[in-house]
Amino acid sequence: MKGEKGDVMKCVNEHSVLRIGFKELLLLADPVPISYDKDYYRGLSPRTFVYFVREAGENGAIKVGESWNPALRVKSLQVGNPRKLRLIAVIKEERLPIERIIHRLLDDSRIQGEWFAMSPILEEMIRLWGRLL
Repeated sequence: MKGEKGDVMKCVNEHSVLRIGFKELLLLADPVPISYDKDYYRGLSPRTFVYFVREAGENGAIKVGESWNPALRVKSLQVGNPRKLRLIAVIKEERLPIERIIHRLLDDSRIQGEWFAMSPILEEMIRLWGRLL
């Protein structure tokens, strides 16, 4: 799978989505600016975003999830987490289950559920799509 985003999309179907690698994912991901304003995401399309949230601290775990409003989701997660949480990256999830692909690529660094330890792949995703803290 090489070429532009459109070429990759032509090669992807329901059965091959889990075979997408990191390089193909980079072509498919469409980052959006990070905002804590709950109204910011309401005006954007699509209705679903993949977000990366990091716990405070040197070895803070990183959650990769999906939400229609990442700013509100961070506030919701903060209620049940004693460490400060920061939104560090947001990408659009339009036609593919991007969150599922990312979870598969990060499986070796999974702590529990949707929480991951920092890894070289995760660090590269954040560098390209968001901000390292």
